[in-house]
Amino acid sequence: IIFTRVTDNTVNLLTIAGDVTPLFQGAPLNVPVGLAFDDDGTLFVGNFTGREVYRASGNSLDYVATVPDGGSANSSLGFIAFGNGKLWGTVFFNASVIYEINPYGNDDVSLFGGSVPGNDDGPIETATFMQPNGIIFNQSQNALYVSEFSSEGNIRKIDGVPLGVNEFENNTNVILSIDNQSQELMVTGNGNVKLGSTDFKIYDMTGKLVFDSKLNIENTIFNNTYSISSLDEGIYSLRIISEIGYTFTKLFLKR
Repeated sequence: IIFTRVTDNTVNLLTIAGDVTPLFQGAPLNVPVGLAFDDDGTLFVGNFTGREVYRASGNSLDYVATVPDGGSANSSLGFIAFGNGKLWGTVFFNASVIYEINPYGNDDVSLFGGSVPGNDDGPIETATFMQPNGIIFNQSQNALYVSEFSSEGNIRKIDGVPLGVNEFENNTNVILSIDNQSQELMVTGNGNVKLGSTDFKIYDMTGKLVFDSKLNIENTIFNNTYSISSLDEGIYSLRIISEIGYTFTKLFLKR
């Protein structure tokens, strides 16, 4: 069992025999409360204070993102969950919102749901929450369950959670090619769905976002060209994120 202890800022392993071994202790942990594992068993930790999220890598913690405060000072990160290739984090106290976090990027965070505090049901774009705190993903239902830190103590269900990393390739074949002379990256896709409004993001190997573009794809076939002349030589990852929920990631080498 993996658990956190906020009194000494530790992430710990509890064995069947009852022995406790600290896995991570001290900075950058700051009241760690959120724990989540991705599909490959990688551990993610979220700080209640400061709202930072980290990814465990060997004996170290790599920075992933600082979740925004929801527009209200002194808000805190509640808990995190992993589902459909993304992390989901609640922000509460002075805010009542839920964020989606790219677990493999750097400060790649976007608002998923919530605005003013409330208990309105409906589409995630208009639903409101009252201090969302606990969060868990149910894969068989493709749903998030959220508990609210309020006097009502509601538990809310969010259906139809958007797909994340590596789900895209099952529906669309994407080919990357580079013209080193013109310093252009060509992205060609051929599939069975119309992607609609789609983000094209390029990250370096540290997870830093170095390029961001949006395109409305109205056909099942697309062919886009992007200048990469400003990028240094090295390996990069391209993420294509569609409004209908599909996400695709592929590496390329800039010479």
